[in-house]
Amino acid sequence: MSEDFQRLKGELTEFCRQVREKDELAAGFDRLVDAQRLREIVDALRKNFPKNATPGDEYTMHFAYAQMSPDARTEKDMADWRKHIKKFINDCPAEPKLAGRVAHAVKHLPEACATTGEAFNYGLRALRLLPKKTPIFASCEKEVQKMALSDFHTLLDKANQETNYQKQIKAYDRALARLTDIPPGSRYKYMYECLHAMAPVYGRTDWGKVEFPHKRRLISNRIFKSLPPEMQTIIRNQKNKKDWYYC
Repeated sequence: MSEDFQRLKGELTEFCRQVREKDELAAGFDRLVDAQRLREIVDALRKNFPKNATPGDEYTMHFAYAQMSPDARTEKDMADWRKHIKKFINDCPAEPKLAGRVAHAVKHLPEACATTGEAFNYGLRALRLLPKKTPIFASCEKEVQKMALSDFHTLLDKANQETNYQKQIKAYDRALARLTDIPPGSRYKYMYECLHAMAPVYGRTDWGKVEFPHKRRLISNRIFKSLPPEMQTIIRNQKNKKDWYYC
């Protein structure tokens, strides 16, 4: 079965090469035929997937699913894709020669994962596999920051919809905690959005009215410290620097 899987790897590679080399007109004519052929390859790969799989085998499955159009993937495909992309990131060694594969997985995490939180968490794990101070790390870091922003919106929506007071306070804390992971240039913007949503909730109780100004200063200072040094310098040099620290 392992030999069949290796042969199918080669068929997948050759199929992708042929599709890539087609001109736009030919690709349009062959779209349905190519989709059917890809489906056959994916099903065969899944059937012959080895028991003692390597990270390379896991990546092959991820790559195969990533080639499919979204409307062609079934729920079973999505569940299998999530399993393999997560296993690849978990088992992949931190070797520079594999950085391209890791970057490809990072790019597709939002599409493959079931939730924004799952995509972000595995994005963070993938970053630890990449050599820092390289263009590929910087590119993937930006992708993970976008995942964090999507997760922030998810967390904020959940907090806004929570009906239990104590659970809602904790839900807002989870949304605030995600702010230090989103793109640096957006951190203050979404901090204000979150604080604006929180204010009426904290205002319901005497404790909340006392706690909210403290919470506001705490998160503002935390976000400032999370920014790149050059952004901190720009803020320090502003005449209205005080406004960055206190809402």
